[in-house]
Amino acid sequence: MFGCGVKSEQVGFFHLSHSSIYRVNALIFNSKAVVERRGFRPKFSMTGIMSQLSPLQAEQIKEIGTYLRQKREESCLSIDDIAALTMIRLPMLEALETGNWQKLPELIYVKGFIKRYGDALKIDGKALADRLSPSAEQLAQEVTIPKTLPTKVTPLPKAEPAAPKVEPVKPEKPAPETGSQPAKSTFFGMYLWLGLLAGIFCGIGYLFLRPPLSNLPAVTPSPSPVGSPAPVVSPALVGSPSPSPPPKVPLSAEVTIEQAAWVRVIADGKKVHEGNLQPGTKRTWTAQKSLNIRSGNAGGVKISLNQKPAQLMGKAGQIGEITLTAPPFSHQ
Repeated sequence: MFGCGVKSEQVGFFHLSHSSIYRVNALIFNSKAVVERRGFRPKFSMTGIMSQLSPLQAEQIKEIGTYLRQKREESCLSIDDIAALTMIRLPMLEALETGNWQKLPELIYVKGFIKRYGDALKIDGKALADRLSPSAEQLAQEVTIPKTLPTKVTPLPKAEPAAPKVEPVKPEKPAPETGSQPAKSTFFGMYLWLGLLAGIFCGIGYLFLRPPLSNLPAVTPSPSPVGSPAPVVSPALVGSPSPSPPPKVPLSAEVTIEQAAWVRVIADGKKVHEGNLQPGTKRTWTAQKSLNIRSGNAGGVKISLNQKPAQLMGKAGQIGEITLTAPPFSHQ
């Protein structure tokens, strides 16, 4: 798979091999056992206490664990190497990589494990840890609802006696001006006479200027052809049926794997594929209504939607998701 050689880590000013790190780790755990035998017990246990976990959080832990395991294998590191670098117990790392959340501690500790695991692989561990959704207890602590409502009632102000209504005095209408009416009637009568005279002159001019009726050419009726059949209207021209709607084109996605990646495909609400695909694999999925493709390594998956040019789903190491839906058909 990869060329793996002897690896070593540099801590501070010291250059330690993996065997030295194993000895330091063993010394720490032996010291912890001595402290517990002398009566100093930890205040909490980080095994089997993740009780309140949503299905979304369980799915996210599984995806992140698969991605970390792939990165570890690409770096030629064993799970014991990660345990020595991160100071995380081996059962916790195995549960994290397999997504076995029943054996993991509370969500806040799981985020710390993911951050240290990612930092050990030289990737952004904090960004991976922040992808986990907050738990229901954290949301309940952020939004608190008071149990009892305030019972204090503000008294209503006393009604004051209404003041007696005073009707407003209507102003008297001004007397119409008598001087302007004769002027208005005079102008109206003058316009009326001018209109009548204009109509009379137009009628006289029309009588004198129109041509006499005797000079008009006589119109002879043209004989209609005998025995010519009437045109028959073909039924095809009367009403043509509306064109039938084109059939729906199914949704299609052609996936090409360039790097090893976990891929899940849901077509029309049904899961049709979920698992790891190796480089060089080409798969095609189709759907009628919706097509959802999710990958744990977006930079290693190239996808072509509906015969369009293929593109990468995202950057390497990121979780990518694409949803393709068919537009609704409207009949006119």
